[in-house]
Amino acid sequence: MTNSFRRAFPIAVLLVLCVPFLSLTSPVRAQGGPSETILDAIFNDLSSRIGKSVSWRRMDGQYLWEEVAVSNDNLGCTVGAGAAPGVTRAWKVDITLRDVGSYEYRTTLNGGVILYCTGTGLGATTGGADPTAPPPVIPVAGGKVAVEALGTTTTTTYNIPVLAYVGDSGNVRVLQAAPNVPATNVTGDANGGRDAASPYWTADAYYDNLTWSPDGSRFAFTKRTENSQELYVATSGSAPLRVATGIMTEIGVAWSLDGTSVLYPVFTGQPSATNPNDVLIQVQGVLATGGQPFVAGSFAFGVGCGGGGYSAAYQRAMMDTGYEGSQKRLVYTGQGILHTTNCTGRGMALTGFDGTVRWTLPNYGRFALSPDGLKIAAVQFAADGSPTSTGLAIIDLVSGAITPLATLPGVDRVVWLPGGATLVYTTNVLSRTVSPPPGSGLDPISGGNGAVNSLGLHTVPATGGASTTLYTTEGFAFGTLSASTQTNLIAFTLITSDAEMILASANGMAAALAAAPVWRIGLTPTLPNQPGYPFFLAGNGMKPVLSTGSAFVAVPAQITGAGSISGTSGNNPLGLVVGGQAYVPAGGNVNVRRQPAVAADNVVGLLRPGDVVIIQSGPQVVNGLRWWNVVRTPDGLSGWVVDQFTNAAGNIENNLMPR
Repeated sequence: MTNSFRRAFPIAVLLVLCVPFLSLTSPVRAQGGPSETILDAIFNDLSSRIGKSVSWRRMDGQYLWEEVAVSNDNLGCTVGAGAAPGVTRAWKVDITLRDVGSYEYRTTLNGGVILYCTGTGLGATTGGADPTAPPPVIPVAGGKVAVEALGTTTTTTYNIPVLAYVGDSGNVRVLQAAPNVPATNVTGDANGGRDAASPYWTADAYYDNLTWSPDGSRFAFTKRTENSQELYVATSGSAPLRVATGIMTEIGVAWSLDGTSVLYPVFTGQPSATNPNDVLIQVQGVLATGGQPFVAGSFAFGVGCGGGGYSAAYQRAMMDTGYEGSQKRLVYTGQGILHTTNCTGRGMALTGFDGTVRWTLPNYGRFALSPDGLKIAAVQFAADGSPTSTGLAIIDLVSGAITPLATLPGVDRVVWLPGGATLVYTTNVLSRTVSPPPGSGLDPISGGNGAVNSLGLHTVPATGGASTTLYTTEGFAFGTLSASTQTNLIAFTLITSDAEMILASANGMAAALAAAPVWRIGLTPTLPNQPGYPFFLAGNGMKPVLSTGSAFVAVPAQITGAGSISGTSGNNPLGLVVGGQAYVPAGGNVNVRRQPAVAADNVVGLLRPGDVVIIQSGPQVVNGLRWWNVVRTPDGLSGWVVDQFTNAAGNIENNLMPR
């Protein structure tokens, strides 16, 4: 019951893991110990505490259990009380993860109450914490802290409304936009989170520009690493497919009107013919199923933004919405390419497919195209070029004619509701400021930004009139705003302020870092005061986008650490060849399974270091693991073997190597 497909312990240790403590009696043995459901709940909570995925089916360490007589209503935990009054017996589960820590859980025999009691090491706290509650964020030197809820590990069908977003780990996730629905990670290599020594968020891969196809059967997104900028398409029922490289991820991507192709910007480095201070951006397209790129148009774009220091909250806002809160976008329309005109995101234009500028509006941005494709709702900015907004306007797509909608101080972003009769917009007005306590040492980290803003979410008729307030709160800003085309549901990001971090700094830097700002994804209907709304997804995330279609089948990716691989693509980084030979390297025995799936009852044998096998078929990707069918020489042991996996320390280990 350690690693399900690779055994890293000597046989003597495995015998300990396969039986309960010596103190167990035979009636307890007959019950078989804690159920798989109980163990899954325990390890899900532990994974959230330590910021990395670990399972009783797959772990670098051991877990031991025994049935105990409880000494209090808290199942014998030394702190807390009243969790399980009247219960006399409980499971005690002790977990040790190598180079991570040791932890104790208590649970009723039926799993109705599961408590974290105590622990030492990464993520350890004391006190019978409820595993269903959000786990604490505890800074740990040298690691990253993320509190994203664990994703599903099986292919899952989500019904409308379907939501795609970037989770707190930095990976792209999909779920059904409803309370308490587990998400599916469709990418696995971001390795993101908050650095333990800083409130800022970092990742090995930045996923961005999530955009659903018109029919909702797939969505596109970009990936940026230190060495590459790529475009992917995730189709219902399939793992994401890379369809283009060398793109410009700073500007978004768009779908063709018929939904067959994805359009993306490419930086040419050449000056624009109309303005030598602008650069020429070429728009290329590629079929959603991959293929040869084609040229779809071009437009001029002003560059040169950046610089300055930003607080943790401001940084999160810009990661979610673009430089100074203005996302740079392109949208493919029947009249040409609708796009932002410069790196500030304040300025928009319509450029024909022949490169001719139809119209340009320098003081408008954060635009949204109407459902009928004929009008644009946009935020108006001050004429002095500052990021100060002054109101909303409706713009005719063909002529660029402007109809002011309302003067709304603090208006921030806007989106259309289905049918095109109503707009949803957000407001952001400074409420108060919080200053770091004297001597806290927080100033270099916070950037001195202690703004607490009054935030509002509202609707207004597209023809003008009175606004209706849906939700108000305090924080730093609302981020991405998205509306479902099939249900009256709005998804939004709430970026919390620096205030809690600044106030917590009075108790030391560790306390301040633990209170650093986060993204929270909320959902609410377009009718105010609905019971249970808004609700927030379990875990954190950004860039939420509601699907334009119906159901979506999400295929899970293997969650990996820095520099590791994702098995969902079916790639072959080891160079294994069907019909060729491979051997088991040093490090431990390897499980051979009847079927390409991790299950307790399908192990047919073990491969030992040095064993040689012949690759009969593969690879098959199941639940984020890449499997090969092998036969050992000379005895003929055959079955399915995983070629690589990520251990609890986030490092890749190889089960097979080509010979």
